[in-house]
Amino acid sequence: MLVPRKIWPILMLASFSGFVVYDLQAGVNILSIIGLILADTIEVLTAALGISYSFRGLPRLNSLKALARYSFFAVIVAPVSTASVGALALHGIYWSTWRTSYFSEALALLTLTPAILGWAAEGQAWAKKSREYYLEAAMLLVALSFLGYITLTTSKTSNWPAALYSIVPLLLWSALRFGSVGVSTSMIVVALFSVWGAVHGRGPFIAADPLQHVLSLQVFLLLAAAPFMVLAAVVEERKQTEEALRDLSGRLIHSQEEERCRLARELHDDFNQRLAMLAFDLETAAEEMKHALGDTGNKMHDLWNEACEIGADLHSLSHQLHSSTLESLGLVPGISSFCTEFTDHQGIEVDFAHEDVPRSIAPDVALCLFRIVQEALRNVKRHSCCSRAHVTIENVNSTIHLRISDEGVGFNENDPSRHAGLGIRSMEERLRLVGGRFEIRTRPMEGTRIDAWVPLKSTLTERNRERMPSVTRIDDRSTAPVRVLVVEDFEPFRQYLCSTLGKNPELHLIGEVSDGLEAVDQAEKLQPDLILLDVGLPSLNGIEAARRIRKLSPESRILFVSQESSADAVQGAINLGALGYVVKARAGRDLLAAVEAVRKGRHFVSSGLSAHLTEATD
Repeated sequence: MLVPRKIWPILMLASFSGFVVYDLQAGVNILSIIGLILADTIEVLTAALGISYSFRGLPRLNSLKALARYSFFAVIVAPVSTASVGALALHGIYWSTWRTSYFSEALALLTLTPAILGWAAEGQAWAKKSREYYLEAAMLLVALSFLGYITLTTSKTSNWPAALYSIVPLLLWSALRFGSVGVSTSMIVVALFSVWGAVHGRGPFIAADPLQHVLSLQVFLLLAAAPFMVLAAVVEERKQTEEALRDLSGRLIHSQEEERCRLARELHDDFNQRLAMLAFDLETAAEEMKHALGDTGNKMHDLWNEACEIGADLHSLSHQLHSSTLESLGLVPGISSFCTEFTDHQGIEVDFAHEDVPRSIAPDVALCLFRIVQEALRNVKRHSCCSRAHVTIENVNSTIHLRISDEGVGFNENDPSRHAGLGIRSMEERLRLVGGRFEIRTRPMEGTRIDAWVPLKSTLTERNRERMPSVTRIDDRSTAPVRVLVVEDFEPFRQYLCSTLGKNPELHLIGEVSDGLEAVDQAEKLQPDLILLDVGLPSLNGIEAARRIRKLSPESRILFVSQESSADAVQGAINLGALGYVVKARAGRDLLAAVEAVRKGRHFVSSGLSAHLTEATD
């Protein structure tokens, strides 16, 4: 089964030739040798063809069904056939010869063959095993060899059969830790010592009758191997089921994140953008009607305020589904922004602290920790009955340690119903997928503490992404002093920006871009004086695009125009070197003033964000 079928006749001829030579030297007559060769041929072909047909390849005895199929052909049908023909060829007592032949062949096919096939099936997987795996295997073999020698080859154990039970724990060890390959390998070691001891008249398998002597040894080995092979199959089948469940859980979490990202993008790129357009249209209309229609203008202004509030709520919902701050600024700003939003919306004071956390954390790790913070704080809101929570994250010996704690009512840690909720299970599963670990400590009326540890992965390089042909080149042959590049993925708003800026004779548009990577590319090529940049861009977020643009086009001044209004986003943009930040809902009022301030080298942020500017420039 390890070689193509066309090579089988060559291998059978070579091996049977060795048998013929041995039998001739032992004085077996020619007719008996022919009969034995026929029996062996029947056995080999029955087992090999039956197993190949049943498994469609190398058999892996990692389930009860697989073990049953293998045993039917290799342990029952093939040994019965060879024993039936071989017993006739030897001209002895038929049933005694048949019994000895059957047990010998069945034992070999139940121990030696699975071990060889298992070693071959593992293939390159052996090289991927850990050092601890090989150390444990070596310890098992050494212990089994030592006990096997003591119990199976010394004369003192011939009258003490109970000594055989000493190898049972080691066979259990092999079944639970190394599967069918471990059991078959262990049984080979046991068989070697058993046979050696029996041949030399030592050990527990000594009897006056040679046939009884052989039978007791065969029955012992067969009955020792069979139950542990079954146990190994059950254990491996359970491991496969658990692995399948974990894989399914991982795919479900991945699908959930994809759907959250899609919904968040839909809210941001469509509804929120359209609402922003409506908001500054209302603002413009309110300003035009304020002096002419009095109260109507004031009502229009109230409608503008309501549109802004709805936009803020939609933006918060979008962040809960998929945090653009986490994606654009990293883990610490993402968690900080969420804690601030949580405090504002839920009325629970969240104290956030961090220490030595690198910005470049693998996205899957960052998302995992962010979701744990989300779920933990929601549990504080639902169950803790307290008004304050604490979130800390730190880098300790290249391991990110996250802790969320509160001083609420807590719960009984030993109550299984409290651990059966989807929230805790989701945290544990997310951490498992990134190689982390999870711990929860709580007592009634003593609060709850959640700890998560995740090993730091190496900083990931930016993947090469497919660039969309989303740039519109505009003639840049102009004597205008301010050359402007507009970067905005929402087309109606991009058209509004271009139309508004085009009315100013001192500004000259040199390009429109709707993609983050294209923004970097065009900034390097065109070297604009001013870049209007959105935060939420496809392919590459605006913050990372600005970071690259600062290196490739250091003279370009950057003005962010975005729906994102969190303190971390504003501070991150200003700290990065941007001179201005305008919220889209206030673009009708602030855009031209912001452009004028930035072109003169002054900072500008929309009203309500000035505190963020102060914090960023301190």
